[in-house]
Amino acid sequence: LVDPDVANAKASGRVWRLTFGLEPGTSVGVDLGRGEHVKVKLPDGFACTHTPKGTKPRSYSPTSDPARVGSFDLTFKEYAEGCASKYLASTSVGDRVMMSRGWPLPASVMMRRSPGRRIGLVAMGIGITEAVWVAQEELGRS
Repeated sequence: LVDPDVANAKASGRVWRLTFGLEPGTSVGVDLGRGEHVKVKLPDGFACTHTPKGTKPRSYSPTSDPARVGSFDLTFKEYAEGCASKYLASTSVGDRVMMSRGWPLPASVMMRRSPGRRIGLVAMGIGITEAVWVAQEELGRS
């Protein structure tokens, strides 16, 4: 974790933007225009027994330009019962967070849109994060 930025939200939680450092000269390497994401792995021993999802990795879409070199941002809402959001909110500058690219295959292999002249995007809440990059990708093809 390189830089935390906290913004107050409604009483149900806080919205966080965390900046994570990468190896010098590298970018996050996901195609947000095709819906790719990163998976955050909860650390061994992290207590998360109140949800059927347990400690399985959680998906997040970077909110910074995926081509940015050296770092990327994740923006998320901290939920009272959210295991991954609680974990991420508890990290400090200098902590390491285990992440990987979404699996089993990159979205460029799994998702192909049929050609056409129009596209409709529906997004709710934080889902707008993905919709912005999909719209940009589609506009770039026209």
